[in-house]
Parts: sequence; structure tokens; C-alpha cells
Amino acid sequence: MSVKITRRAEDLEIAFSSSDKSFILTINVKEGNITIRDATNVIISYEDQRRPIEEAAVHKEKEREAVKMREVRETIIELLRREGANNPHNALSIDEIIEIAQYNKGFYKPLYDFIKKYGVNEGRKLLALFVAGTLAREGLVNKICEQKNGKKEYKFFISEV
Repeated sequence: MSVKITRRAEDLEIAFSSSDKSFILTINVKEGNITIRDATNVIISYEDQRRPIEEAAVHKEKEREAVKMREVRETIIELLRREGANNPHNALSIDEIIEIAQYNKGFYKPLYDFIKKYGVNEGRKLLALFVAGTLAREGLVNKICEQKNGKKEYKFFISEV
């Protein structure tokens, strides 16, 4: 009989083998996902017994993320206002918004931190969804489409409320 426990980043792998029984169990520590591979002559039962404290910690982390997104939202609106993006002629693209946030990180810290956390490429996609989706749907931002070098470029400006 042998048991081998290996930790890889956020995964914990437990491999058990004996003459007639064996299994490999992978546990994602952060998410709590469990994967069973190569089980032979073994019955494995899993019971989740999270305590209320653990559930509260997960809930609190989700609340923190929601607060950060609210700050990012307010920062985007503030950036558009400060940069004079109040009509279609002065509208800003997502790339321009990211560039301004990176250059003026003191003024737009929540937005800068968001870009830093997700990286420029992933941040660009998420911001495009956020600005074009949420803010436009709420009527806070308008979107226009311009053709440049055969490519469509979407730009955003503050809605007059």
C-alpha cells in the first residue's frame, strides 16, 4: 500500500494504491472541486461540511468584488467626464480609456487596479462588456461606431441625463 500526496498550485493530488485497490483524487483547494480518476475497487463518498464561517468568508469576498466593480464603474464615468467625452465628437475608445487610466493612475486608481489585475488584453474585453453592456443599458453612456482602416471601432461618451 502506498499514498502519495502532491500539491500543484491550487490543486492537491492524492494517489493511493495497494495490491487490489487504487485511486487518484484531485482537489482544487481554492474552489473546492474534487476530481476522481482511475478508481479501482474503491467506493469514494464525498460530504461537504462547510461551516457557516467559511460560507460567510466566501460571501464577504463576493461583496468585496461587487464594491470594486462599483468603484470601477464610477471611475469610468468620472474619466469620461474629466476627459470631456460628452458628445460623439469627443468620445473615447476602450483603448483610450485604458491608456488614460494607466497614465493617470492616481486619478483613476480603481480602474488602474482593475487593468493591472486582469492585464491589458483581458481587461480590454471585460471593460468593453462592462461599458457597452451595463453602463449603456443603464443609459449612463452612449456608444458610437467609427470605421478606421476597414475596422470598426466603438467609442463611448457620457449620456446627458
